[in-house]
Amino acid sequence: MLTETRSSRMINVRTFRVVFKVSVTNIGIFCTRLLIY
Repeated sequence: MLTETRSSRMINVRTFRVVFKVSVTNIGIFCTRLLIY
C-alpha cells in the first residue's frame, strides 16, 4: 500500500509538471502572437 501510494503520488507529480510546462508554453506562444499581430 505504501509503495503503491508513493508511486501514484510520483506519477501525479510528473503528470502535473508536464501539464504545467505545456500550459506555460501555450500561454507564452499566445502572448507572443498577441504582441506580434
